[in-house]
This record gives sequence, structure tokens and C-alpha cells, in this order.
Amino acid sequence: MNFTIILALIIAGLIGGFFSGLFGIGGGIIYVVVLQEYFYYVTNLQNLPHAAVQLIIANSMFAVMWAGCIGTIKQWLMGTIYPRSVFIISSGGLISSFICNYLIAQMPTFNNKRFVIVFTILFIFLILQSFYNKKERGVSENENNLLLFLFGIIAGIVFAFTGLGGGIVIVPLLHQYMYMEYKKAISISLGFMAIVALINTINNILQPTNSYCIPPQYFIGYINFLLILPLVISIIVATPYGVILSKKIPGDRLKIYFLCFVFLMISYMIYKAFF
Repeated sequence: MNFTIILALIIAGLIGGFFSGLFGIGGGIIYVVVLQEYFYYVTNLQNLPHAAVQLIIANSMFAVMWAGCIGTIKQWLMGTIYPRSVFIISSGGLISSFICNYLIAQMPTFNNKRFVIVFTILFIFLILQSFYNKKERGVSENENNLLLFLFGIIAGIVFAFTGLGGGIVIVPLLHQYMYMEYKKAISISLGFMAIVALINTINNILQPTNSYCIPPQYFIGYINFLLILPLVISIIVATPYGVILSKKIPGDRLKIYFLCFVFLMISYMIYKAFF
């Protein structure tokens, strides 16, 4: 790797880690940008889009795992962790992400452009819904558990097909349909990413290293550890600062910042996918 790539990975880790802690998004939306450039152009996989997508998603998940773990540890140290909710939502995410990963592996022509369209429509709907003020109502425990599990399934699908982390939909879903304050939703989202990304990363590491993983000595399964190391170190450094700042920002303002940030990132994804 040359210096430019290492510098880009460090910057992506610092930015992604910070916003992961701040918004509970995992930072995958930042990591994917750099990983796309590397796997498509530096390793010359632009003629093998299916292989490139597999490697991008797997390595992004690995990075998201660290952001989720570090963010969750920091939330735990600050006394704002919700293990029961995290367990239920993660259960749904694990089921859907494993099914989607299997389907991706069975589709040699898989390209995530169509999924970007579906995901964008979903997120625009969530943005519009979030600005529609409606009276909050009580949520029963059974309904609460069911919604957590269903939202986990949705987030797992997004995670598997994009490598973004799932928090990008978990936070607005929890806030809009379970009337949960943004700061609690962010904590649950970080826990979800820590668990789901960890299990999926173990699965990716256990996969046989394919011929398109070049140079092969740097890969274990689908994970390029030499590539991902500077990214992970930066994430570990930056994520706690995002968590700390999220506790200091008023909830309503945090919501606006979150929606603006994700809208910009989604706009960039659409641009890269179709232009």
C-alpha cells in the first residue's frame, strides 16, 4: 500500500469512528467510500464487481464491528447501555444478515445498485416521517419486543447488502415508531452493530481465501488485515469522542444533525452508483 491509501484509511477511520459514536451509524457509510476506491481500482477488480462487492462489505463489516464494540464499551462506562433491547434487535439482525449473505454468495452477478435505490426510498420515507409530529402513545412490552425484532431484520438486510452498519435505519426507526429518544436509540444501535458485525466477521474470516484476494498473504478469509489495520486504529481512537459529544448535544438538535449527515452520505452513494 502506498502512503496515499494509508492516509485515506486513517482519515476515514477518524471521521467514521467519530460519527459512529455521535450518531450510532457504525461509520460504514464512510469506510465503504475508501474501500470501494481500493478494491475497484487499486486491486483492479472493476471487471469483477461481484468479488469487489463481497470484499468491500466484508472489510466494512470488520471496521463497523470495532466502531460498535468501542462505542458500546464507552456507553457502558457512561451507564447508558440497554442489553435486553440490544439482544432482541440483534437476534433479528443476525437471522436476516446470514440469509442475505448466503444469497449474495449464490448470485455471481450481484450488484448493489438496485439495492441502493430501494434503500434510498426507504430512508427518504423515514426522513419525511421523522418531521411529521404525531402524538406519542404507549408501547406494550410484547409490541416493543416484536418491533425491536422486526427492525433488527430490516437493519440486518441493509447491513448485509451495503456493509453500512444498519444503524443508519435503526436510529430513525426506533425514534419514529417506538418513540425512543435519539440518545437511547444510538446506544442500542451501537450494541446491534457490535454483535451482528462480530458474528458476520467471524463468518467472513472462516471463508476460503479466493484467487481474487490479492496479495493472498494479507488475507484471512475475506478480510485484508494489512489494509484494515490503519482504519481500525483510527476508529478506536475517534469513536469514544463521538459518544461523549452525543451526550452533550440536546436530543432535538442531535436528530437534525443526524438526518442532515445521513442525507449527504446517501446523496454521495447515489452519485457513485449511477454517475
